[in-house]
Amino acid sequence: PPLTYNFVLKSKCSCPGGCNSGGSVTVGSILVVIFCAALVIYVVAGVLFRKFKSEAKGREMVPNHTFWFALPGLIKDGIVFAFTCGRKQPESYEPLNK
Repeated sequence: PPLTYNFVLKSKCSCPGGCNSGGSVTVGSILVVIFCAALVIYVVAGVLFRKFKSEAKGREMVPNHTFWFALPGLIKDGIVFAFTCGRKQPESYEPLNK
């Protein structure tokens, strides 16, 4: 027979609007705002620094551009590795045994 689990939650928060404290700011929303502000400052300050101090142009103005432009490929490699359980060999490597 299938297993059946019954959960009983007794809380005013389980009802819609039960724990709504009138739109107060949560820790999570503060962290999101701080993260977004830091990201904007990082990009703007990095671009300005690279433009005026390093005299970079184009894609080189992005701070840590080699990392950020390699990131999509690294994510793809990680996904392929995870779904193939590491069985697929990268195309750029040559086998050691010839």
